[in-house]
Amino acid sequence: MNFRKRLVIVLIKTMYDNLVRTNMNIIQKPCADVNYAKGRQNYAIKALVVHIAQGTLAGTDSWFAQPRPDKPTSAHYIVGKNGEVHQYVPDSDEAYHAGVIDYSTCASWITAQNPNLVTLGIENEGYLGERWTEPQMASLCALVGQLCAKYGIPQDIEHIVSHSAITSYKENMDDWIAEILRRKKLAYLQSWLDSLKQMLANLLKGRSNQKLSTT
Repeated sequence: MNFRKRLVIVLIKTMYDNLVRTNMNIIQKPCADVNYAKGRQNYAIKALVVHIAQGTLAGTDSWFAQPRPDKPTSAHYIVGKNGEVHQYVPDSDEAYHAGVIDYSTCASWITAQNPNLVTLGIENEGYLGERWTEPQMASLCALVGQLCAKYGIPQDIEHIVSHSAITSYKENMDDWIAEILRRKKLAYLQSWLDSLKQMLANLLKGRSNQKLSTT
């Protein structure tokens, strides 16, 4: 394998490692059993749905913890304004967060009649019209990146969607998603530059050591 191919392979591997490396502290807040369904009926996770909680972090924790057999609702995660991430439902189970299809711009991944079977739901603390806080957006981007890497979900507007993309009268989170994707591009560029710097530093160090060994 020539030098150019080895350089490209190492750069790609380093960029990937830098992009998916995270030590997120995800706090488990189990949802009431009746508010979600065990398993996914053999469906694979295809996309992420971004929501606004219309409430506080503590209030959402309390809401999902209360059994609601008549109208069960849940989500897999919530990201707080302080950057905390709570998990209510295991990824392997179906949360009740986006089950009603009114119209869809993301039909390529809806292989089930119920979108809940093929999605992960991410709530965000706050109310419609509020802007995210910086800790909140940073954690949301990290969570999205981690989940996309884990499940092979493309990081694009077709697979990271607002609730309104599935149910038209639900919250529109397009500005949040645009910010996630904007930061992803910046992170990719920064990772590429960092990887290139690291590669050049290693090359220079290797040449320096080689010179010392021949003198």
